[in-house]
Order: sequence, then structure tokens, then C-alpha cells
Amino acid sequence: MFEPAPVIVDEVLEEFADPRAADAALSTYDNMTRNCNRTRQKLRPGDPTDMNFELNTEYLDSIIKEPFFRQDVWVKDNRHLVFTTDRQLEILRKAKTWYIDDTFKVVKDPFYQLLSIHAFVRAGDEMKQLPLVFIIMSGKTKKDYKKVKYSYDYNFDYEFVQCNI
Repeated sequence: MFEPAPVIVDEVLEEFADPRAADAALSTYDNMTRNCNRTRQKLRPGDPTDMNFELNTEYLDSIIKEPFFRQDVWVKDNRHLVFTTDRQLEILRKAKTWYIDDTFKVVKDPFYQLLSIHAFVRAGDEMKQLPLVFIIMSGKTKKDYKKVKYSYDYNFDYEFVQCNI
């Protein structure tokens, strides 16, 4: 269920398609992929409508081969989900300055914002700012931010700089 649709279509064609059949006997590749996606959409759980949902990390675990979901933080009725990998935390641990970005248009109700923590990363002669921690938040009070900040033992020396990227 978590494989990309083109991979599923390729596997099915390889296993079941008759190589002697005329091309006209098959749907187009795009139609098969679209049908696969429609079928999988029906199998997926719906988007949450309130904060009382069970987070299923099976998909993340199948794509990212290390823990990505880190923390489920509650502040009264507000819920905040923290995502990052060990490698991303290690990069963040080495960074002297963290950049915070809050984005509001990419999340759906009942959540309010996607807060991300970025740092500059050097690879050879190139230096880029990368998002390293992702926090989906349903509230924006000072208590929400403090609880998220102290919910995970980052154990770092850092300076926060808020910016809009």
C-alpha cells in the first residue's frame, strides 16, 4: 500500500501481463497509475477532524529507514507532533544558529501550522539552509512553543533566529 503507484503498476505488469497481447488490450500506463492511486486513496484513513486520533507511523517507517516521529506533545487541548531523524538532530547539534520558520497554508484543520527548524549545512564548497525538524502544531500560544521546545532533550547550545523563508 505504501509503494509508489508506478512501482505497483510495473510489478503487476511484469507478473501478470501477457507479452504477446496487443498494446490495445492494455490501458495506458497513466490510466493504470491513476487507478492504482484512486484505489489506494480509498484504503487510506481520512484526515483527522479533531485532536483525538491515533498517529500511524507505518508509512514513515517504510520510507525512512530510521525513526522519524519523535514526540506527541499535548498542551491542554492542543496537540503538536515532532518529526526528525537522528542524522538531522546530529546536524542540528553541530549548528551554531537555528532558524525557525512557521508556515500556515500547508496544514489542514485541526492543525494550525508547520513549524520547522533549519540550519546551514556545508557540503564541499556549497552551503545551504536545510529544514531539520518539523513540528505540526495545533496551537500558537507561548505555552505551546515552550512545551514543544522543552519536550525533547535536544541537549544543544544554540541561538534561535526567527525568519520567514
